[in-house]
Amino acid sequence: MSGRESDLQQRCIECLSAEGIYHVNTHGNAFERRGRPDLYICCRGRFIGVELKKGEDDVPTPLQLKHLREINDNEGIGVWITTLDELKDLISSLDR
Repeated sequence: MSGRESDLQQRCIECLSAEGIYHVNTHGNAFERRGRPDLYICCRGRFIGVELKKGEDDVPTPLQLKHLREINDNEGIGVWITTLDELKDLISSLDR
């Protein structure tokens, strides 16, 4: 993960922790299935898989998109974000 992406990841984790929102930060390793989202979140009864990207020009791989699509197909929320504000907007949208 690049410096900017890891910074985004840390800010997202801090935000979720401060709000008391359950989350799991996945780590790419030999035991983790490839392409899984960086963050699993359970908030207001919704399952959310979030793939973090360092900027608008950085898009998920086809395998990452497949995982996000499978989450959406199963009535969860699978998204990729590039800013902390996008995560905050997503969380606040759950109240609407």
